[in-house]
Amino acid sequence: MSIKEYNKDELIKRLKTGLPKAGFYLALFYLIFFLFGSTYVFAASVTATAFVFSYQKNFSCLKILMLAFSQIFVCCLVCIASYHIAIRLALNLLFPFIWVFLHSSPFNNKGYFVGMFTFVFLQLIPIQFSDSVYLIIIVSISTAILTLVLLFIKLFSKKRKPDFSLIQSGLLSVSKLLNEENSKLPLIDIETTESTLFKMAYDGNNFVHKKSNAKNIYYTFALVFQRATYFFSDELNTKENNSEITKNYRNELAKFSEKISLRFSEKECENLINDGIVLLEKGSDLSGSFGSFYRNYIRLIILALKEFKEKKEKNIKPSFHRYSVDFLSHIELNAFEMRFALRLSLISFVSFLLIYLLNSEHSYWIALNAFVITQPSYEDSITRTRARLGGSFIGCMLAYLAYYLFPNSIGLYAYFTITIFCMYLSTPGKIIHAIFATTCGVAVASITLGGESAVEYRILYLFFAAVIVFVSNKFFFPSTQTKKFKFILKELYRMQKNYLTIMESILYKNASLSVLRNHLINFHMLRNEAADYILKNFNRYESEKYKVLILSLWRMVAEAEQMAVIIQTEIQGEEDRKNISEFIKESKKMLKKKKNIISSSHIKPVVTVSPIFNDLAQRYINNLNEVNANITAYIQSTEIKKVRYY
Repeated sequence: MSIKEYNKDELIKRLKTGLPKAGFYLALFYLIFFLFGSTYVFAASVTATAFVFSYQKNFSCLKILMLAFSQIFVCCLVCIASYHIAIRLALNLLFPFIWVFLHSSPFNNKGYFVGMFTFVFLQLIPIQFSDSVYLIIIVSISTAILTLVLLFIKLFSKKRKPDFSLIQSGLLSVSKLLNEENSKLPLIDIETTESTLFKMAYDGNNFVHKKSNAKNIYYTFALVFQRATYFFSDELNTKENNSEITKNYRNELAKFSEKISLRFSEKECENLINDGIVLLEKGSDLSGSFGSFYRNYIRLIILALKEFKEKKEKNIKPSFHRYSVDFLSHIELNAFEMRFALRLSLISFVSFLLIYLLNSEHSYWIALNAFVITQPSYEDSITRTRARLGGSFIGCMLAYLAYYLFPNSIGLYAYFTITIFCMYLSTPGKIIHAIFATTCGVAVASITLGGESAVEYRILYLFFAAVIVFVSNKFFFPSTQTKKFKFILKELYRMQKNYLTIMESILYKNASLSVLRNHLINFHMLRNEAADYILKNFNRYESEKYKVLILSLWRMVAEAEQMAVIIQTEIQGEEDRKNISEFIKESKKMLKKKKNIISSSHIKPVVTVSPIFNDLAQRYINNLNEVNANITAYIQSTEIKKVRYY
């Protein structure tokens, strides 16, 4: 593609995404302006932001209604805050903390944005408590328009079908690996497919777990490729897979995988399930790691095909253990959600305290700018602050010029309308976006204040906001990328105990394999975050050390998941349960003390009915010994360098 063609495609893409946003905002802005006056135009901004974040997403009707309810709920909180400054400050301490805590995660950093934007911007409307009902009515009308528009878009837009092409290509890669002549070719393809499918299965929230049949299928196939990756990356398998019988089974499994890849459709689903059942019965007596992989691989594929065929949502029962583990991991001081929630609460509190103390007509720009430049990570906040400072200075100069070119309100609103389109066509967070956002805001402010005053206030209060954000980021709960990486390493290690606890619960029939889902997805999401950081911030020698550590942690997860399946499907004898319980307790001690309590060379057989469990248990201890030998040193290592941003 030539540069000219690329620029043309990029322009078309920006117009398609930017024009609906700008059109919705301007229509709502002028509607509120002409019906209710300029005092309430911030209500258009909050509703338009909700539109921007949702109109391209495949929201269900229930999700759209929940969005509308949350907007009105936040508006009611803002009205309560207007009763007294003490209530306002208290809510600005509590609400950001709770909202970020519930809606954001390391993999969904912006989950908090719409609610917080609404909370901050509605407070910038200068109203008394007696005007609260009026504000609620205006926000309700705006939200009703938003709801109708989103429902209209949902009704007339083409229903997006889940994309299963990644699964098909992954199955083809498995087929090639099962054929001996291609045995070393596409392992990286399967690893990438596994990682991507776990990401696609992620539900996007910490505590609110949405049900989606497509996500169920993504998750089940992610397990399929996790098993395949584990099997093919294990060099020990090559010693037992040279028999003629094993080769025949490998070839049949390769043909089965290829067949599914080529015929993955509702029409062929029943036939593929039947083929899988036949192969499963045929290989029921296969022994060793290949036999275990063969049966588990086919079982998972049959399960995924049944989910695809039935198109029913899984009725996942609420799990106190799952939610309690999630909650405990989020309230740690080093957790992403906790640090960002505390920092955002502090910034919001200080900003509105300054607004109250200054008592200036346009001091609201302190809170506005502080919120916009506050980002989850320290580095992103620095980048956004620099863009905002430079963009605001240029934008103020443009607005200052516009004030003299268009001395009347009609001219300024025409200028404002043009710059709004430019703002929505530019990339958020960049200096161009900051320029147009500033010049739009100052253009409107210039109607009520003198042009020079509006410009001066904007620059002065942006400076105050930058100082507040900088001090908070630097000295109060900083969340640098380096700190986040160290926390992820600790979390990946800590999560190993969760899997042992789940195994123990399954052993005593207190839980099912479904409780593993959230833990496995979170592990793989964190693993991807760690891999991205390693790729960007380490040289080859350093990155190899951390990659080996991450690989060992991943292998432990894969082994724990397989042992959990064996416990649920094969373990029955009381003696075996007792031995497994002892193995879990000893492994927990190793995790707690980060010491090699069990020697892998002296590990006794854990169970008698499933030799593969013993093999997995021994490998689990080997990997745990390897991790314990390095995890503390790697987390504390000074080789984790600080990233410099210029």
